[in-house]
Amino acid sequence: MKIAIFNINSVNKRLPNLLGWLAEAQPDVVCLQELKAAQHAFPATAIQAAGYGAVWQGQPTWNGVAILAPGVAPVETRRALQASGLPVVLAGDYNVVPTAADIYPSRSWDKPRCGAVTRPGLPTPFGTTSGIAGSVMQGS
Repeated sequence: MKIAIFNINSVNKRLPNLLGWLAEAQPDVVCLQELKAAQHAFPATAIQAAGYGAVWQGQPTWNGVAILAPGVAPVETRRALQASGLPVVLAGDYNVVPTAADIYPSRSWDKPRCGAVTRPGLPTPFGTTSGIAGSVMQGS
């Protein structure tokens, strides 16, 4: 199964890129982030014409997410994760900053619950962050 995560950074402005990529890559599941489109402005018709169903939560500025699947519309079962014992995919644009050198000057580093995954070993609702995060850092 091919699962792809795509920071689309405005789905309507980059729709031709998305449609071309869907045709070429043919992923089984696509998780889009940063739609930057209100709920009513999501290009569902164009995505359906490309052979993909979608479920989405639009927001007009920095946020908004969607899940696409070929041939069917994904079925939304809940909007919050719960411990169920079933496998899940946590997909998204995570800000991983395992050391202070990997983040711009910010007080976020000192906050126990900020928007970034700031240190290996932080507890989350689904376990503890691991040292694997260090392999994706982009610090100096």
